[in-house]
Amino acid sequence: NINTNKQLKLYSTIEQTNKQIKSNNNINIKELTNLWSKGFTTCKNEVCEIITNITIPNDIEGTYYRNGYGKFEIGNDLILHPFDADGMIVSITIQNNTLLFRNKFITTKGYIKELKAKKILYRNSFGTQRSGGFINNIFDLNLKNVANTNVIYWGKKLLALWEGGLPHRLEPDNLRTIGESDIRGLLNKDDGKTLSAHPRIDPINKRLINFSSKPSNDGKSSNVRVFEFNND
Repeated sequence: NINTNKQLKLYSTIEQTNKQIKSNNNINIKELTNLWSKGFTTCKNEVCEIITNITIPNDIEGTYYRNGYGKFEIGNDLILHPFDADGMIVSITIQNNTLLFRNKFITTKGYIKELKAKKILYRNSFGTQRSGGFINNIFDLNLKNVANTNVIYWGKKLLALWEGGLPHRLEPDNLRTIGESDIRGLLNKDDGKTLSAHPRIDPINKRLINFSSKPSNDGKSSNVRVFEFNND
């Protein structure tokens, strides 16, 4: 519990901080809000750009991959939640004080179909629905795999992950989508053809640990399988 004196000190500190922010000409709240909102707008360009006029420590070298939400509207239809947005993969390769930046949409089956149709065709996991209202969506269990949650490079394979479906394999150099991967048949109907998007690395055995799950038909239990992957 916080006593009254501590509460007053806390409120006073908050008020002083707010005054400092408002009085600081270098901070524009409206501009910060606009910058924040840009994180929820569609990235319209896929680029490949080399940046050379930078200084990078000599011991930093390699490729950094990142996955996230990249498309917030399909035609005139809006994506209602960022978790429903199509995934975009980003790679930053650093070598000899040179930086190579790439970004590319993960071209899932749903992404390609909706790009051609110019409208939402699938019911999504976090509220975004196709047209037709409640009746047209309630019994639609064919959720869109947006491949937007995580990315891992393991066993010389680059995989974009999403909780509710199969991972998508990508080419590590140009980020082209190869397609869904069942990891040599490991992910089958008994697993619901899913793989968790949040694996962990066992530092002792140097293995990647992940799992799949499939709820029972009555919803009272789930079948969970745990996998260990060697890095080869």
